[in-house]
Amino acid sequence: MTKHLRAVVGVATTASTLAVVVALFVGLSLYHDVNDMYDEVISDLGEFKTLANDAWKGIMNRRVQTIPMLILRHRRQTGSGCSK
Repeated sequence: MTKHLRAVVGVATTASTLAVVVALFVGLSLYHDVNDMYDEVISDLGEFKTLANDAWKGIMNRRVQTIPMLILRHRRQTGSGCSK
């Protein structure tokens, strides 16, 4: 091999090695960012679950409070003349 060809091969090898190293660092950085986002989403889902469960308990408590009123309500006396 000539000196010129060796220099070209050396530069190409160095450039490709540098590109592989940079790609590895970028890949690891993306992996870290995705894991951080996953942890944040899981945390937000936990907060949402707590809020949704509290809202559901509130709805059920209101419903339980209003059902006895519906069952025990006083009905009007018949004899208004509409049943003739």
